[in-house]
Amino acid sequence: MEATGAGSTGGAAPTLRARIRTRVAVVLLLLGLAVAVMPGLAAGDAFRPSAWICVGSWRLPFPPTAAPSSGAAPTKYSIEGEEVTIELIGGATNIRAKGSIRIVGTPFGRSSLIDLVLHEAGWTAAAVALLALAPLFVWWRRAALTFGRVAGIASSVAAAASVCLLVLVPRANPPEFVGGVWWTVPLGAVLMGAAFVVAPAPVPRRDD
Repeated sequence: MEATGAGSTGGAAPTLRARIRTRVAVVLLLLGLAVAVMPGLAAGDAFRPSAWICVGSWRLPFPPTAAPSSGAAPTKYSIEGEEVTIELIGGATNIRAKGSIRIVGTPFGRSSLIDLVLHEAGWTAAAVALLALAPLFVWWRRAALTFGRVAGIASSVAAAASVCLLVLVPRANPPEFVGGVWWTVPLGAVLMGAAFVVAPAPVPRRDD
């Protein structure tokens, strides 16, 4: 077992320091889960833009999250004196600008957290590794698993590293066009992994 316990049934009573560390670990675990999931769900298609509209010296995620529905007035963006007008007409996106326009990446590619997790194997595996951390933590504490701490840290590192690789390794988008709030997922994974570092070794339950 990972730690030695007392001779009475249920193991030795945890010290005050151990109880504080356990509570801090639980807070880190829940905070990490919230950071990894909530911003991505709230961001929608802005989680990880799959393409960018480049006009002059600035760029805009494509498709723009603020683009109007068909029949509405055009949406206008103006940055550094260069105006871009975007409108949806009959399901088509029309873009007008004063300067030259180029689109980098994959227009209308998957860019929301839900779509990426449901349709891309790498994101699915990262999500499974991340969501498994909470039940693994509970199992580790209750069963006093010898490998619980190592497994939790390894899973959190794997989830964080895989998301960074999926986003930062150049494919459709060059690294300078990576944007969105995708970084909250590896940040949340790191916080959840910290819970396994901070928590004291669980006291094994023994029946004498």
